[in-house]
Amino acid sequence: LYSKQANRKAYPASMTKVLTFLTAMRCGQLSDTLTVSENALRVMEGSTMAGLRAGDQISLQEALYAMILPSGNDAAITIAEEHFAEKMNETAASIGATHTHYVTVNGLHDDNHYTTANDMYLIFHEALKYPVFRDIISSKTHTGSFQSSGGLKRTLTWKNTNRYLQGSVQSPS
Repeated sequence: LYSKQANRKAYPASMTKVLTFLTAMRCGQLSDTLTVSENALRVMEGSTMAGLRAGDQISLQEALYAMILPSGNDAAITIAEEHFAEKMNETAASIGATHTHYVTVNGLHDDNHYTTANDMYLIFHEALKYPVFRDIISSKTHTGSFQSSGGLKRTLTWKNTNRYLQGSVQSPS
């Protein structure tokens, strides 16, 4: 087989969330309850959000949908509050992704946050081993249900940002 620049440094942007997913699955259970912090809502202006609010109580499974489908940075930070990037680097190394160094959990730019095409393949391949990951990435939409800070039931519908899946981009013939 042939590869070209498979180990050239690149910035992963929201593909970071695949490693966040993988690390979360290794560290937690889908039924774990997470609390959305004020910190999770302090992200760069213009970045994509899932619509979570401080104090919301959300299961890890619903937070994964909120992170992956709309590429919600608020959900990524909710899943991965403190020292999580270190765990992500350990996860990457454990699957052979050795040209990777992550600083953020959501993919917002940092010069020291990088990967390679080959490492992204390894990370994505590993994530595909989880049925919930395959379910999430193949969903056009998902309505998440969780508890608000006031104890009321709250629902949000998240739409997948994959334009091929949504049908807004045609595959090349």
